[in-house]
Amino acid sequence: MKDMGVLPGDGFNPWQRLVRSYSEPHRHYHNLRHIIHTVAAVKKESWQIRLCAFYHGIVYDPTRDDNEVKSTERLFSDFPNLSDYDKRVCYTLITNTKTHSPGVAFTEASHILNNADLAILASGKLDYSSYAKNIRREYSMYSDDEYILGRLKVLDKLWNRAKNYTLFHNNISSNEAAMCNMEKESRYLRGEYGCGDLFYGKSLSMWES
Repeated sequence: MKDMGVLPGDGFNPWQRLVRSYSEPHRHYHNLRHIIHTVAAVKKESWQIRLCAFYHGIVYDPTRDDNEVKSTERLFSDFPNLSDYDKRVCYTLITNTKTHSPGVAFTEASHILNNADLAILASGKLDYSSYAKNIRREYSMYSDDEYILGRLKVLDKLWNRAKNYTLFHNNISSNEAAMCNMEKESRYLRGEYGCGDLFYGKSLSMWES
């Protein structure tokens, strides 16, 4: 990470922690593959955005709602020499990935990271299918009924933002592609299996395979 102009604490190798964290066995989507794609999408951006791309999901427990805050704490621990300003930037960018709704601070940088983080929603059928299956696997502690209820709430919220062209900033085609993917998944979850065959097959149990 020397090319970013920021160095970790003395004697610490951030790559080892990144690989170890993103290889945890409960990660099926939020893993090294996701981070590699996210980082690649922001490779020409500022070092703060790139650093946040690496660390935005380093702490991930599907049963908790403070993963983003904990991820910033891990980042600050690994890079103790960050200035107060850079800490504010990184905290804002990473915590905004929880709702993907940037506030008034560092808005453009947040849009860039969010677009990269959410890119899977606008992907092709096979990639989206794999994503949807792996998200279900990450939430395997919940029954199908519990999962469907929660997942539909998430999809409905994201779909409405894509409909208003506010999910992906300045990217009409990505918003429209995401709408299509999420609508098909939602229809499947609501019991319209003919549509769901495109993604999961006939049975919810297949998501676990």
